[in-house]
Amino acid sequence: MQINLEVVDAVSRPAIFRVAYSGAEDRCLLQYPQVYDLQFLDPSENIAAEWGTRFLTSGPLDDFVLAPGSRIAFDLFASINSEPSTKALWSIELPSGNYSVRFVYHFEGERDWYDFLAKRSRFAAVTPIWRGTMISNTVSLMITDGSQ
Repeated sequence: MQINLEVVDAVSRPAIFRVAYSGAEDRCLLQYPQVYDLQFLDPSENIAAEWGTRFLTSGPLDDFVLAPGSRIAFDLFASINSEPSTKALWSIELPSGNYSVRFVYHFEGERDWYDFLAKRSRFAAVTPIWRGTMISNTVSLMITDGSQ
């Protein structure tokens, strides 16, 4: 399986990234991607900053099924250098500069995901949960004067 990352819109606020899953050899169950799984790397390839929030919230841990030969993509809205809000719970502060951005999907553990939105695939009950770590390709992003 692989994850592909692309920048859809680097100019708008928030910036929009697209994460696409494909290449599954077997049917597998995955957790929906989260914006805080995006990592911004400086030119030395160190993580430039961590995501933060000012809100304590809870939410669903919904999942999706990826079938062999299928591709599914999600848009992530990254609030860069802006205050967290109820619409953008997670934000990241980045100084001006060039960054490499990658998406890191990681899941280990034994837990049930609650189907909060009642849209679970009919195959979820017979589909194994994918466990491990996948890292996407990297894309470039330039931040100028505190904005993307």
